[in-house]
Amino acid sequence: MRFDIGKTPAPGRGFPAARRVAAWLALCLCLAVAARAGEPGPGDLFALTRARELLDAGRAQEALEQLQPRVKGPDAHPLVFFFAGTALLSLDRPSDAATSFRAALDKDPALSPAWQNLGLALSRTGDHSGAALALEKAYETRSGEAPDLLARAAGEWELAGEPQDAARTWETLIQDQPGNMDPAWQEGLARALLAGPEAEKALDVLLGLAENAPAERREAWQRVLVHSLDQWGDQDRALSLAGRFTAQDPGNPEWWRIRARLFLEANQGENALACLLAAGFLEPLSEKEAILAGDLARSVGVPALAARLYQDAGEPDGPDLYLRLATAWSQAREPEEALKWADEGLSRFSGPRLAMMKAELLWELSRFPEAARAYEAVAPDAPEPGRAWLMAAHARFRAGDMEKAATDAERALGYPGSREDAQQLGQALAREISAQGKGY
Repeated sequence: MRFDIGKTPAPGRGFPAARRVAAWLALCLCLAVAARAGEPGPGDLFALTRARELLDAGRAQEALEQLQPRVKGPDAHPLVFFFAGTALLSLDRPSDAATSFRAALDKDPALSPAWQNLGLALSRTGDHSGAALALEKAYETRSGEAPDLLARAAGEWELAGEPQDAARTWETLIQDQPGNMDPAWQEGLARALLAGPEAEKALDVLLGLAENAPAERREAWQRVLVHSLDQWGDQDRALSLAGRFTAQDPGNPEWWRIRARLFLEANQGENALACLLAAGFLEPLSEKEAILAGDLARSVGVPALAARLYQDAGEPDGPDLYLRLATAWSQAREPEEALKWADEGLSRFSGPRLAMMKAELLWELSRFPEAARAYEAVAPDAPEPGRAWLMAAHARFRAGDMEKAATDAERALGYPGSREDAQQLGQALAREISAQGKGY
């Protein structure tokens, strides 16, 4: 920050308005410092006046050169160090600027602008804790309200990874400035408390922000409130508030999505599905959401709806969505439609679970020769090979092909989970073959 000390007007001319203001501010600064540290000597005053002119013209290096001889003097005025630091900041030399501001403060610890600029310099060096402490000192030594100093200090504590100190600073600012409240201070306090070890302390602040935050950020804080309550284990209150916020803005699909997630966590599948469907009415569901809604529809016994939701999920990128479609149509007692989706999926992707599903559908449709071939094809890669061989044997048996049925049953014997059923089927096959006079 630059503090002007005013230009000397040409003889017979007055200051332009902006320069008169700058000169008045600089005069106030000089008078305040003079009351503590004495007036600048003639040499310091000349250097300060010239440096101010150079800084105003954007010639920081020349301003610094003007001040350097005065800085080396044993009785240099605090403002010499202050303006030297200001020039160094303009030259992007924050470490050197911090040294100069500290020198000014050694001579005048109540020089609030030096504390303020020290905070800026330390922030630029990455010393955010030091910057926060300097800005707090600037606030303590200020003249006037200057709430932005504490707000900046709190921001530096956040950058330093010290949320507890940030919360303390926000609380101090809010207490000190009750009639000058900026909603951003409450938002800063909420962020700091949520980042700290006792995040639950943010609840009262979040409740206030959910009602009183600026309109453009209110919904975001309402979401933070609901999410925080959910994280803290108060799902009932989270659901209640989410319902209230949804009622206030029923055309917002995000609130329906949030409620769906909360209902899902509470194992309330029907309510979760209803909320997802409402969100989908307002705007298209994402692929992931459509699949989730389909899974929920199947779980609550509405497989035809599930199938339609799966079909709306977009272009399948693998066999899983085809498996869901086939399963849903099968559960809806539409095996032909289910088989159509299984065939389409297998024409594009390989997948043993989908291939097994196709075999099951062929069995359900009593197309036993095709079912047998499908089971035999998938058996080596099936999740349960023994069951696939056993079902192939049953399909061959139903198709009247006893010899191949016996071969498949024998293969099923090699899997413990299918051994008992395979033995029983083998015995039935032996009797049937014997009855037909073919031997076994």
